[in-house]
Amino acid sequence: YDRPNLNSLKFYAALGNHDYGLTSNGVKEAQIQYSSLPVGTGTGTRASAKWTMPDAYFDKRFPDDSGPVHVFVTDTQDYSATQKNAMKAKVQQSTATWKIVTGHHPRYTSGDHFLDNQFLGALGMYSMQETIFCAGTDIFLTGHDHNVELIDKGAHAACPNVSFIISGAGAKVRSSNAPKHAKSLYYNESIEALAYLEFSGNSAKLEVI
Repeated sequence: YDRPNLNSLKFYAALGNHDYGLTSNGVKEAQIQYSSLPVGTGTGTRASAKWTMPDAYFDKRFPDDSGPVHVFVTDTQDYSATQKNAMKAKVQQSTATWKIVTGHHPRYTSGDHFLDNQFLGALGMYSMQETIFCAGTDIFLTGHDHNVELIDKGAHAACPNVSFIISGAGAKVRSSNAPKHAKSLYYNESIEALAYLEFSGNSAKLEVI
């Protein structure tokens, strides 16, 4: 992602399965600590200021501390009551026009990880996700599956105003044999793409690029 139009942007990262070392050698604490290193070229520095992960879960308003868009970055590998209660409270207290919960694993998906997600859901992931995104959010934005998908409002009966977006095709794509979700409005597993969200007042626009 070293491109001129991206070099001035911060990348707000969310922890996922690879970052926990479950299927790779990821170490989550190293990634959190990396965010506080000075920019430089020697030992004890980081190459740029892009990487931003102040904690395993955190929140940020855009474009500034009183901006209309409030993003809540969750750790979907952590099913603890500590994260669940802390992030739920942050969502409920927010006065932003738009509230977006992000995390690595989707709650609903038509992608290849459909069965894997159900397994994690049985362990407590779904309960944690639902507690947070049902606290008054508009969008649940995730990755994990290597495709792009928009699942319409109404997918979750208890909080029918939440839309679900999967943007996991930034580096590769993967075909899926999972059943297509009944509320899926758009699904693409054949081309690498990023999801671009633009907000204006009470309107939001999603582009797949």
